[in-house]
Amino acid sequence: MTGTVPGSKPYRDRLRAELSAAGVTGQCLTEQVAADLARQGMRPRRAWRYASELSQRVAAMRFNEVTGDPRAPMTGNRIWDFERWPSGGVRPTVRTLTVLARVYGTTWDLLVDAADLAHMPDADRAAYAEAAQGRARATGADAPPPAEEIHIWMATADRITRHVTIPRHKATMPLLISVLQGMAGDPEHDRHAPVLPFAQQPRSRTAHG
Repeated sequence: MTGTVPGSKPYRDRLRAELSAAGVTGQCLTEQVAADLARQGMRPRRAWRYASELSQRVAAMRFNEVTGDPRAPMTGNRIWDFERWPSGGVRPTVRTLTVLARVYGTTWDLLVDAADLAHMPDADRAAYAEAAQGRARATGADAPPPAEEIHIWMATADRITRHVTIPRHKATMPLLISVLQGMAGDPEHDRHAPVLPFAQQPRSRTAHG
């Protein structure tokens, strides 16, 4: 789409019009917009908020409606902090990601990318692998990943295959999930799955949330 800045409101409006003309509607349209914004380099949490056409303030209001907890109200500034992490801002917990996913009408593992996974604590990586596996089972084990997820797995494969002896072209989604479980010390993985030879064990970094 020439003549518009990628990610801008005119760009999104034009993209929506093209998708609608192609018969894409509802949540599928939102998913495709989020996928396109992610391909333009936008981080996933921001991409999904933009795809949902929510300001930071409105996203915070919707977050508070979901939680119904007046003791810890979400703010627009904190939404921005979550979107910037891990380059800055604040690490969102799995609970926070789950609520944001409800606000945007998606699943929380799709609000995470390779940069997030590289900085998440082991427990969050294990939860991510479980969530991704659950969604894969729900759609069929051999089903291709949703469009907005492809860029995540390509980047994740590049990161993970630096640390394990897996050829890049064989880094499929099930195998990467298995590796993530191994990185998180998943007991079921350790007991039943073949041991993958790690060339380097990545260290988890402490983050505040």
